Amino acid sequence: MKKIFLSLVMLYSLVSGALIPYTLENLKKINLYYIDKSGLFSKKDQELIKSEIRNKLIKNGFELHADDPSTLVIIIKTINTDDTLVASISLLVGEEVITKREKNIETMALTFHLNKFIELDEPTIEIKESINSMLGDFIKLYKEDME
Repeated sequence: MKKIFLSLVMLYSLVSGALIPYTLENLKKINLYYIDKSGLFSKKDQELIKSEIRNKLIKNGFELHADDPSTLVIIIKTINTDDTLVASISLLVGEEVITKREKNIETMALTFHLNKFIELDEPTIEIKESINSMLGDFIKLYKEDME
């Protein structure tokens, strides 16, 4: 049963982790929210992770803490299955948008989404590596869209 569950989790990760044709064109100003529900990192470690994320974003041309409604969210959750620890890591961008409905409703929408499910042998190391990888994919797509 455990192998079936992990196989399904990995399959979902492959399908949902593929870069879908999102656009990050003209996304310059963002606010960062980091949500860690894993219970694996101390407050100090969480602050270090957030600082590393901020530095990478700034280094790659983003302006943080802006009065812009765009928000980059990183969420970490873990699930215990028997003797296995699995992490779900999401990187999302939420923005205020105006729909193309009859009355053009202003609402929030997810305009970018990456998600990974990983089985953890070395939880803190593997989670940090996954965040860096996902952030790298996000920045790569951003640079391609800005060309």
